[in-house]
Amino acid sequence: MRRTHRWILALASPIVLVVAGAVTLDIWARSHLAARLPIDDLTLADEGPPGDVEAGRRLYQTVANCQECHGPEGAGSLTIDDGFVGRLVAPDLTGGGHTPASFDLAVRHGLDPDGRPLVLMPSDGYAALSDKDLRDLLAYVQSLPPSGRKLPRSALGIGGRQLVLWGQLHVPAYLIDHDQVGAPSDASAGEYLARVSGCYGCHGDDLQGRSLGPTLPPAPPIGGDALDSWSEADFQRALREGIRPDGRALDPTMPWPALSRLDDDEVADLWHAIRNVR
Repeated sequence: MRRTHRWILALASPIVLVVAGAVTLDIWARSHLAARLPIDDLTLADEGPPGDVEAGRRLYQTVANCQECHGPEGAGSLTIDDGFVGRLVAPDLTGGGHTPASFDLAVRHGLDPDGRPLVLMPSDGYAALSDKDLRDLLAYVQSLPPSGRKLPRSALGIGGRQLVLWGQLHVPAYLIDHDQVGAPSDASAGEYLARVSGCYGCHGDDLQGRSLGPTLPPAPPIGGDALDSWSEADFQRALREGIRPDGRALDPTMPWPALSRLDDDEVADLWHAIRNVR
């Protein structure tokens, strides 16, 4: 009997340790997501000259590609709904309830009105948005008629919280230098496009590719000499038609339909910018 007890304890001990470790990590992940950044210390956009609605529409549909998550009419969408990972919702942007400060907080800082970090909001790229482009984007969003759509709130499950903990679900607020948001930049036009359109967000800080999580294929390298076998015309075709030089289609995760609306000068600027990343 004693031998049986020892055998049971020998089996149970590792299980208890694993469970205790998982619970500890989940508590840490919950506190990580619930932490508030001191938003009173941030310099946020204030009232100023009204933005250009048409310029904002183009940003929404093309460069920033907000429509991918929030929909073409800004009514929001349920982007992830999984029993283990949880529920992530891109909220309804319509109805005109945004101030310059609250819009800046969400878009360029990746924070909700209480200072809690937003998950999957690509604010690490949007942090580069100029004040003018932010105002133009806000002007377009404020012009959208109320959709009346009712969406649930985001709520991560234990799987989603663990993915956040291990960096597999994006929480950009912890990556942004908030003091530099909105600061004047000497970036080239192509570098600006690469930042705001998410090239760095998907392909990594050096554009040499990175993992996008457990359910998506890795983003390939595109910076420096990674596309040496491509011509500028190949790059333009990839953005216009979603086709690689070898005739294969780009992975559906690549937002080429939005980028296909870039004009020829913008495509050239973007091509030269990513080629110059070393």
